[in-house]
Amino acid sequence: MSDTPETDAFFFRTDIEWDDEVDFARKLERERNEARQALDEEMKFHHRTHGECVMAQCELMDVKNERDEARAWSARWKNAAKDWRRFAHDFLRRKRVLAQERDEARKALRQLTNHKLVED
Repeated sequence: MSDTPETDAFFFRTDIEWDDEVDFARKLERERNEARQALDEEMKFHHRTHGECVMAQCELMDVKNERDEARAWSARWKNAAKDWRRFAHDFLRRKRVLAQERDEARKALRQLTNHKLVED
């Protein structure tokens, strides 16, 4: 069987000699068939490569989502740490003030006690 069945079917239904035309048509048909085969192989490669690309993009989106979640958690913890530092600073400041007020009250009480003892 010929590798150019379309050309054979077209030119051999008449009794006219078409030698040059037949050779040219066969050449074109072979080139077309080779191009189709190359295109089929390229399409298979493209389909496989496209699938791999889609998978890589999905994985990239997952990684970006995880990164964004980690950044959000980090920001929340950073804000919480700021709040706790502010609370601790205020607590220690208030503790110093209260200790100072306590010491002043003790001193005043001692003075009153000493003053009463001197008077008696």
